[in-house]
Amino acid sequence: MLAEKVKKFISANSLTDPNDSVLVAFSGGADSMCLLHILKSLSYNVSAAHLNHMLRGDEADRDENVARSFCKEYDIPFFSCRVNIAEIAKSSKVSEETAGRNERYKFFSRVASEHNIEKIATAHNKNDNAETILMHLIRGCGTNGLAGIPKSRGNIIRPLLGCCREEIEDYCHEHNLPYITDSSNLKMVYTRNKIRHELIPLLTEYNINILSAFSDLSDLMLKDKKYFEDKIDKIVGKKSAVPISEISSFDDAILYRIIARICSNAGLSAEYKHINMIVDQIKKGSFGKRFDVPMGVVELSGGMLSALEELPEGFCYDITPQSYIELESYIIEASNEKKAEISFYLPRHADIQVRSRRAGDKIKIRGMTKKLSDLFIDKKIPASARDKIPLLTVNGEIIYVFGIEKSDLSTDTAKNDKTFVLNISNKEYTNE
Repeated sequence: MLAEKVKKFISANSLTDPNDSVLVAFSGGADSMCLLHILKSLSYNVSAAHLNHMLRGDEADRDENVARSFCKEYDIPFFSCRVNIAEIAKSSKVSEETAGRNERYKFFSRVASEHNIEKIATAHNKNDNAETILMHLIRGCGTNGLAGIPKSRGNIIRPLLGCCREEIEDYCHEHNLPYITDSSNLKMVYTRNKIRHELIPLLTEYNINILSAFSDLSDLMLKDKKYFEDKIDKIVGKKSAVPISEISSFDDAILYRIIARICSNAGLSAEYKHINMIVDQIKKGSFGKRFDVPMGVVELSGGMLSALEELPEGFCYDITPQSYIELESYIIEASNEKKAEISFYLPRHADIQVRSRRAGDKIKIRGMTKKLSDLFIDKKIPASARDKIPLLTVNGEIIYVFGIEKSDLSTDTAKNDKTFVLNISNKEYTNE
């Protein structure tokens, strides 16, 4: 009996207490219809939440009406919301699948919070878990990707994760439950649908228990994941920068996860190829390196491994003989006379700017041309501070790196009727 199987699964995995109220993510499909009916039959205090994605026109409205009618018949509180997923996906530059998932969980969390509901139950099953693992494998993943779908995450529980889709559909037929079928689940343009309808049936020819094999793999990988996460918590915690000397001696299995955690803490999406390059440089003792990763950068400099979010567009101010600019750490004032400790005589009709650094920036120092990035490394400027340091440029050439270094070119212009004085006052200590 499937209901008894689900009851044991809930108990064995401590998913919820009998007295907890449960909000079921209710699409009206076979999986969620089965889950809602079983939890109701087990005397749980259940409610249902349905998000209309507005992607399939009349069909989406039909799904909402079926879900609402079922809840009315069984006296189950029903919450619904209509969201234009296509519009959100376009504006957020993500897929409709990603936008839909994000909006669903936001909606479920909001309903649960507003109505003091302890748990949110989704109807993921063994098939979903196998599909997820295969998707991760196909796209490329580490061992975390092989963990698949967890049985619980925070207040989200998945009571059907021990059941296969065939059992679920049999239960719906046995109890005459009016589930609907989403036509998009049959379209072969989606990777998950190809895996569901083509790859898994093919794998089943090699192992009739392939779903259970993936389920066992998921359980094992989840245990490994928790073990390593506990260790990484003690080493890194929530930090996005750590001294290289503290991590360089770790085995690769730990070092890879340390770097992944540091990147995650900074909001970066580092892939295996990025982490592998970083580990290689650490093992070689080769520092002063910068690695571009999705959503930001990782730097090995100043004795630190630092992960930094993608910074906003840099600043740029045009300088004229009348300029007065106040920055976070400096006051920049144009004048006819020297007023500050740091000042420059600049040509009145030149292209003069105070700006943040740009890719390929170089500065002429003591007869040599030096990369600005190398100068920052030599001066041990933290990676997090480099995009905030103003640069004074004249006709595209860097004249002064604020608080750090003057260029050889800074002495080329003398005081005369074709120049003006640019005074730079330090608001805080600099390391000149």
